Amino acid sequence: YVAMTGAIGQVTPCWNQNNIASNQSSVALTLLGSTAMTEIVMAAPGDIVGISVAASGARSDGSLTVRASINGVESTVLSAVLNATNTQRAETIIQHSRISFLEGQRVGMRITTSLGFAPETLNVTSNLFILF
Repeated sequence: YVAMTGAIGQVTPCWNQNNIASNQSSVALTLLGSTAMTEIVMAAPGDIVGISVAASGARSDGSLTVRASINGVESTVLSAVLNATNTQRAETIIQHSRISFLEGQRVGMRITTSLGFAPETLNVTSNLFILF
């Protein structure tokens, strides 16, 4: 990761899902404290440079992947994955200009879980790290 001179970094609000179900495919996470809001509108252009996910406990089977989305379209460039190696927390940072958005575009998070993901009682929160 290479920082931009004069760039302003920001951590987005948390997205979350409670009682993670097995076999989900690109399901929108909701913003923490909301039951319906899944995206935030960006006030300025920028780049998504990092993602993190944390679970309320260790996963025991399968995998869970979170990815950023822009205007509802999931990006495959950046993900954070809970698996046999990272059972409770994961984070990834990438170089800027790989996932860019414009002023007014909506940024969100999507979750995918494998068939047999367990335990289904886990709760997860996830953040994006953005440079403006």
